[in-house]
Amino acid sequence: VPPASQGERTQEDQKEATVKSKNYAISVCIVKKAVNSS
Repeated sequence: VPPASQGERTQEDQKEATVKSKNYAISVCIVKKAVNSS
């Protein structure tokens, strides 16, 4: 498989970073809810 062009590579990295930050935000929300409910 040939390496993706720089533009595509950056876009994929941005997508991955967005997904990770969303997952992190969701995790933080879950932890906060758990702390508040206990």
